[in-house]
Amino acid sequence: MVSGKKKMLLSYLPARLIIPKKKKQAWLIKWYQTDPSTGERELFRETFDINRIKDLKLRRLAAEKIINDINGKLPTGWPFDNSYQISLQNTNIIDAVTFGRDIKLDDSDREGTINNYNSKIDIFCKWLESQKLQHLSIVNFTDTAINALNICATN
Repeated sequence: MVSGKKKMLLSYLPARLIIPKKKKQAWLIKWYQTDPSTGERELFRETFDINRIKDLKLRRLAAEKIINDINGKLPTGWPFDNSYQISLQNTNIIDAVTFGRDIKLDDSDREGTINNYNSKIDIFCKWLESQKLQHLSIVNFTDTAINALNICATN
């Protein structure tokens, strides 16, 4: 049976935390990035010294911070291309939302989940366009704007 899921081909796969079943093994952060010189995806696995943190909750928080940092850099070609840095000021809200959706849906194969996310994001992007906010930088999308959206969504 052919799945209804459509996959986008990214040059990278987002970072994620790997917690081994055996307690003696190290926690790893794993991600893939395409090497521009070969065109092949390369696997990266690093510990970032998170295993030195004995408290597992603190270790997980440290790992999540590192993962968010890595996932923010991957669209720029990092770690292969450090010369090209996209600042948040140049990232518009629609690109940021689309990027977030792609990360969130990367591990999902449930058609209902995929359709639901796509529907919500399409509605949000259409609303941004109707308000002429599609070119708004992500850094200018403040807590006030987010609170206003929450009020609109509940009414």
